[in-house]
Amino acid sequence: MTIPAIPEDLLFALICLLLGGLFLRKASQLHQKQQHLLTHGLSATATIVRLEDNPSTDHRTYFPVLRFQTATQETVTVCYPHSKRRYQFRVGEPLQIQYYPATPTEILVLSYNQSDIVIYRWLGRATGLLGVVAILAYMLA
Repeated sequence: MTIPAIPEDLLFALICLLLGGLFLRKASQLHQKQQHLLTHGLSATATIVRLEDNPSTDHRTYFPVLRFQTATQETVTVCYPHSKRRYQFRVGEPLQIQYYPATPTEILVLSYNQSDIVIYRWLGRATGLLGVVAILAYMLA
């Protein structure tokens, strides 16, 4: 038994729809995590104390190392795991964060997380729409 070949146009459309769905799912996961932290976490003002180089990428990106005080006056220093280009961070710059009281090293920088959500949503919508258009073009051809 042989598997029938899928036309390239249809395969492209299906891949676009799949990628669109994955991007939207990632946006939804980030949004849910943000909402959970906003509901169950505490806010604090963190200060960028240094930037750590990320050597694993082709272009230079950096992880900001943040320091803040919890509600119990514990000083926490944590490396924010989301890498950005250097010019977006300045040592000494204050950032609003959310953290879990039980695990204060698990933080969220709201301004950066929000931009990630927007990017994933737009990628999902655009890729999904491209898939729908490709399917319609295939059906009308």
